[in-house]
Amino acid sequence: MANGYFTPAVEGFIAGEIDLDTAVIKVALVRGYTFSASHKFVSDVTTAGGTINGTSAALANKTVSGGVFDADDTTISAPVGVVARPVSGVVVRP
Repeated sequence: MANGYFTPAVEGFIAGEIDLDTAVIKVALVRGYTFSASHKFVSDVTTAGGTINGTSAALANKTVSGGVFDADDTTISAPVGVVARPVSGVVVRP
C-alpha cells in the first residue's frame, strides 16, 4: 500500500476540529479498499468495497512532536473464522 492521506482529515487538523492529542483515534485493518483522498467516514471506506477486518481500542499515550504522530503499540485480533489475507491499515476517528 502506498502512503496517502485523507484530505478531510488534513482540513480537520488545520481547522482545529481534530486534535490528535485529545481525540479518540483507532486503527482499522481494511481489505478490498481502493484509497480515495476524499473519503471522510468509515462508511465511505465500506461503501467503496472495503471490509473492516478488525479495529483497535482507542490509541493510548498519543503524542505529536516534530510533525510526527505516535501512540503506544496496539493489537488487533482477527474475528473468528477470518483467514489471514493482505490488508491495509486505516487510522479512523469514530
